[in-house]
Amino acid sequence: MFKEGFWQDAESAQTYAKNVSVPSVGMQTELAIASSIARGNVLDLGAGTGRFSRPLAESGHDVTAADISDSMLKQGLQESTTPYKCVVTSALDPDLPEAHFDTVISFWLMLHFSEWKTILTQMVRLAKPGALIAFEFPNRDQYDEVVRQDAKSADELTKKVGYETWLTETEVRRALEQLGCTLVWSRPYDAFNENGIARLNLGDRYDDWKKEVSELTNAGGECHDSWRHFEATQLPLMHPAIGRKRIYVAQKMPHSKLVFHEPIEPTIDLSPEFARTQELFELAFANYLTVSRR
Repeated sequence: MFKEGFWQDAESAQTYAKNVSVPSVGMQTELAIASSIARGNVLDLGAGTGRFSRPLAESGHDVTAADISDSMLKQGLQESTTPYKCVVTSALDPDLPEAHFDTVISFWLMLHFSEWKTILTQMVRLAKPGALIAFEFPNRDQYDEVVRQDAKSADELTKKVGYETWLTETEVRRALEQLGCTLVWSRPYDAFNENGIARLNLGDRYDDWKKEVSELTNAGGECHDSWRHFEATQLPLMHPAIGRKRIYVAQKMPHSKLVFHEPIEPTIDLSPEFARTQELFELAFANYLTVSRR
């Protein structure tokens, strides 16, 4: 498979590590969820260069990073201040220990494969009963909305981001139930990164829009934190197609009833950078902002 060969290349590992070295708003959301559910021994499946394994290990968690690329795993360990276990393996390796992990996370993996159900089945197999499992998928509501407006643009969007799978929350819930899991929590997020709706609405202005948004939000600081807060509190109330992805927390049965609350730090939205991102958000999604969540 082309992607597997690409990921195992040593030069690709260095390039990949560089590309994820500045955490985006979406990546910070993923890390916040992973950190909030982490307990016991944690498996990071498809760990890559350790963008989640490293901070979890550095905060004291017992982490196993599993990835098909030895180069990526080594790259992650070199950048970590705390050692953690690494396993060079396919995400579908049947020899990985069954019902062994208290927490299983996997981000930026399943969306690349049409065999997502097989990978999700593996994640559930590796989790102990009662374990929490966190992952994400591209938002099918956005894809369907782009198709409705322009089918050609939908094809271009898929090629641009390299995704194989776009799912609705209902599809994910049903798949989890078939595997003996409960969907505990989910929400849309990552509105600014390669957003198909924004690309359609802005046309030739999209690349400049994306560049400005990235410079404002990915630099960290108050704007970055304020935008993550905005996505957590406001995006779920808006049109379901705006968020590029959905993030999920599931629990393997049997388990006691769990109510999950996303950790949201209080924030003061006063920076001029955040004010500008709000303007850019409204520019891209103006015709969707009066439509509430279905």
